[in-house]
Amino acid sequence: PIACGVLLTLLGILILAFETFSTAAPRAEMPDLRSWFFIISSVLVFASLVETAGFVPAVLCTSLTSLLANPRIRPVSAIVVSAIIAALSAGIFVWALRLNVELFKWIA
Repeated sequence: PIACGVLLTLLGILILAFETFSTAAPRAEMPDLRSWFFIISSVLVFASLVETAGFVPAVLCTSLTSLLANPRIRPVSAIVVSAIIAALSAGIFVWALRLNVELFKWIA
């Protein structure tokens, strides 16, 4: 995993260097800071909740947070999509892959 992370980082730096110094490439617009904020926040939400609340609440809150990056999504749609993602994640990671993670911490 460390070697893969290092290779991906070096590849990203290489692409950034080529794009920065290339005159043929069109200049990109400034990225939407709202999207960056909510996507990075969703990773932090998952990291803080998976041990304290359990896997399903962590995935539910993570997907809700990441869906806030899209300003056009409706709250009901975000909740439905998050519930589906949480159910599928629990099915895949806990039951199919037998990952040793508690689904809900507050349920004994």
